[in-house]
Amino acid sequence: ETWSEVICEHFTGNSLIQRTIPEIDESNEYSASMEDAKIVIRSLNRNKAAGHDGLPADVLVFTKAASDLETFSSEIAQLLFPWEIPRNSKFDGCTLQRLTLQVMCRLYNTGKIPQWMLQSMIYPILKPGKPIGDVDSYRLLAVGTSFGQAVRGLLKYKLESWEQKYNILNEQQYGFRHGRRVEQVLFQIDTMLALQRQAKKPTWLVTVDVRQAYNHEIAMQRFHDIGMPDEL
Repeated sequence: ETWSEVICEHFTGNSLIQRTIPEIDESNEYSASMEDAKIVIRSLNRNKAAGHDGLPADVLVFTKAASDLETFSSEIAQLLFPWEIPRNSKFDGCTLQRLTLQVMCRLYNTGKIPQWMLQSMIYPILKPGKPIGDVDSYRLLAVGTSFGQAVRGLLKYKLESWEQKYNILNEQQYGFRHGRRVEQVLFQIDTMLALQRQAKKPTWLVTVDVRQAYNHEIAMQRFHDIGMPDEL
């Protein structure tokens, strides 16, 4: 699949600027809206390497600020949609932003995300002081596509919104949560230890390594058990 096929499948119209997309069902709280997409775009990490599609996240981030930069917007449009934008043509940044956000929402809401968009390139990084010939000496770095990252970001954003609305997670869970850091847990443990020492009481620390914590089937069953909507 190519970008051209993605656009042709989800949009209608004879040219890129004229293309339209079916309206988003605002009554469905689990559908991604244009505003959701804007929030996710703003949160993308910039100054990162591009994936195998050659499109860095900076390009998507800059679309939100490109409305007054017609020449710059046209250059971005050449990167995103080169098959439909003639070189040196004028392209309004607002149109570019609208199209970018619509593509994100459409891919998320239909679930028809091209496989190539979700694929990552794996780069082995040698750990300092480790032998080159040992496979365990390398840290694997995955570099994915920016649009794939954006669509994943939409899913994460909608999941977090759902969790916060229905208060699903335990208050003591810090991992994989927005605004929570490991330093907070360490501070709590350090404070608890200090109070125990002051009271001259013993302290025991129990750690648990959960087997198959990221097993897909187990995770999906758990999602079902806690009432996660099928849309998510």
